[in-house]
Amino acid sequence: MLTRADHVTRSFIRCCDVTYGLIDIHVHLREPGATHKEDFSSGTAAALAAGGGWCRCDFALFLGASTENAASLSPIASSAAGLKMYLNDTYTQLKMDNVSVWMEHFEKWPAHLPIVAHAEKQTVAAILMVAQLYHRPVHICHVAKKEEILIIKAAKQKGIQVTCEVAPLPR
Repeated sequence: MLTRADHVTRSFIRCCDVTYGLIDIHVHLREPGATHKEDFSSGTAAALAAGGGWCRCDFALFLGASTENAASLSPIASSAAGLKMYLNDTYTQLKMDNVSVWMEHFEKWPAHLPIVAHAEKQTVAAILMVAQLYHRPVHICHVAKKEEILIIKAAKQKGIQVTCEVAPLPR
């Protein structure tokens, strides 16, 4: 026998899509350095509560590119998810604003491993130019503006190997 509560639950479920095991390809668990925002425990617990299925048992870390480490990362590259380049302001000292340093990283990073860039506005176009010069794919993180999407779309139409993820602008 159905009760009123059963009917309400059933109606609610009809208007929703049910999924299992979502995977967030880019999270900031903030260890070390900013655990007051999030840490492995709170971030992975939140992912499981929200329907994420893999974060607690499977994660990978990127190596951060800097102005000094292009030559030294290659020997340890296979232990990382990829190379991450910070081309705009970030909370650490990893910002790189010299295109020749970007080029050095593209040249020295193993070709079979991904390069990921935190890029905004003009740096999206600039890193796509470097990717084209080196015939390397690049992934752009946190794309938040229409103009950035249009640049990426145009690059794809020209055959540049680029992927991206989108994120809303902070309020």
